[in-house]
Amino acid sequence: MAALALGWATVLGTLVRRRRPGALPVATLGALLTLYPAGVRWIAPAVAALHSERDAARMIAAAGSTPVILFGIRDPSLTFYLESAVIHTDDLALARDVFESDGPAFLVTSRAHVDEVEHALGPSAHVWHATRRRRLYANRPPPGNGSR
Repeated sequence: MAALALGWATVLGTLVRRRRPGALPVATLGALLTLYPAGVRWIAPAVAALHSERDAARMIAAAGSTPVILFGIRDPSLTFYLESAVIHTDDLALARDVFESDGPAFLVTSRAHVDEVEHALGPSAHVWHATRRRRLYANRPPPGNGSR
C-alpha cells in the first residue's frame, strides 16, 4: 500500500515539477482509483479485525438468550453482531446482581476496567475471550475449557 502511494506521489510530484497542470486531474483520478480499492482490500480488514467483537458475539450467541452487560464502554460492533439489546452501565452493583442470577450472564469491558470488574465480581467472573481492547466475562466457566 505504501509503495502504491509513494508511486502516485512521485507521478504527481513529477507532473507539478514539469508544469503540466492539465495532467494533474487525470493522475489524481488514477491515484484514487488505485489506492481506494487497495485500501479496502488490505487496510480495512486489518482495522476491522482489530476493532471487531464478532468472536465475542459468537460466544455469547452460542450460550442462548442471556443478559449482556457493556460495562463502562460503548461497543457498536458487539451490539451489531449480537442483534439484540445490551445493558450499558457503569454500576458495578448492577453487574454483580446480574452475575449472581441463576442463568448465564455476560459482561464486556475495556482493559481500563478489568481490575475493578474482577474485584467486584470475584470468582464468579470467568474470562471467556480477551483481545487487546476488550475482555468478555461470564458467570460460569467457558464450555470445555474450565475456568481461565
